[in-house]
Order: sequence, then C-alpha cells, then structure tokens
Amino acid sequence: MDKKISAKEEMTKKIIDYILSHQNGELSLDVIAQELNYSKFYMGRAFAETMGITVHKYIKEHRLAAAAMQLEMTDRPIIEIALDAGYGSHQAFTQAFGKRYQCSPQDYRKDSICRKNQISLKRKVYWKSFLYRKNYLFTFSQSIYDNQKGRRAA
Repeated sequence: MDKKISAKEEMTKKIIDYILSHQNGELSLDVIAQELNYSKFYMGRAFAETMGITVHKYIKEHRLAAAAMQLEMTDRPIIEIALDAGYGSHQAFTQAFGKRYQCSPQDYRKDSICRKNQISLKRKVYWKSFLYRKNYLFTFSQSIYDNQKGRRAA
C-alpha cells in the first residue's frame, strides 16, 4: 500500500541524501539550503518536525557515529578521525564524543562496554536515514520514536 509523501518529508529526504553524499565536506544549514534552493528557516523547521532533531544535531550525530565506527574498526590516530569528523581539535572532538558516548574516544576504542552507550540515538538517526535512502514511505505519526518525547512510541 503506497502512502503519499508530504512536501516536508520529501524535503527531509533530499536533505539527508545531500548530507550523506557530502558528509566529508562543509555542512551547515546555510550551505545545504543554498545547494538545495530552500529557505534555510523553512528547511530547518521542516527537518526538525519530520526527524525530531535539528539539521545541525543530525549532522553532528552522523559524524560522531561515523567516528565511533572508525575508532572501533581502525587503528587510525584519534586526531585524524577528529579532523575527518569536522572537529578543529582533539579537545573539541573528545568533549563532544564524551558528551555523546559518556566516555573518551580512547576508552571507547579499548572498551566494548563503553560502546553500548552509542545505540539509542544512532539507531534513531540511521533508521530514519535508511528508510529515506531506500525510498520507503511511512508516516511519521507511526514512526519508531515519538518526536516530542524522544522515546519509543506505542
């Protein structure tokens, strides 16, 4: 059964596609709005309404999740991973990473228990991205997460 996709959901799909295809470049609301020819204010509101998080938070979470994966799977120096994730310094990356995962990047790399903290928002962000990337249509009123409360919907 096909469901119609709303204009806001279509815009959100385009934003996610742009972010995922330009994840190593400069990503900001201004840049994305200019590239996709949308008003940055409308685009920001539509994305937040559809996804339950802001564009900036989505980008940050996506980059931190990619960095976490690199920490787990590679032996690359943390500073290189930090720079690839868009952070200007090791300190800024460590602070953002620690706030998100409740441990330092060094501990995350060594400790599998620390890695369990990554699951909640990463699943939310990637699940919705996956659905959009695969062009699945679904209504957000029945989405996995209640956007206002940030917890599982009934």
